[in-house]
Amino acid sequence: MVGVLFQHDESDLPKAISRHFLMLSPIIGQPTATMAKPLRPLKKENAMTTKEANENESKRDVVLRIAFEAGALERCDEHDTYFDPMDDEALERAQERAKELVQSSDSAVAIFGGNEVDLIELLDDVVADAEESCAGCDIQEDEVIE
Repeated sequence: MVGVLFQHDESDLPKAISRHFLMLSPIIGQPTATMAKPLRPLKKENAMTTKEANENESKRDVVLRIAFEAGALERCDEHDTYFDPMDDEALERAQERAKELVQSSDSAVAIFGGNEVDLIELLDDVVADAEESCAGCDIQEDEVIE
């Protein structure tokens, strides 16, 4: 929301509110209930660096390759997306393949630093977050039926 900041006179507002700046609505010219707060820099421990973001993306790419290879995820080339075919055996195959790759110190999973647990957890999360079918194909099917 874009607004004008102003400070009220202490005589017309309680002291607790008068110490803060209030947002003035540019539309109606009245103070809103939202108090403007000073911006604080992100805490270093909460901010993700570009390096960490790239590493997370690389880990996700590794997990996707394993999931596709095992059939735990399927790709819809028409809509450039992927989905979970709900094949529990395929997920188990993907988990087993991930374990094998870590245990053999395969370069494909080197980014996980030998941490099998992190790899399996991310694999499970990615598959669990996937839709059960391609949303684009579902919409097309609905349009054909109607």
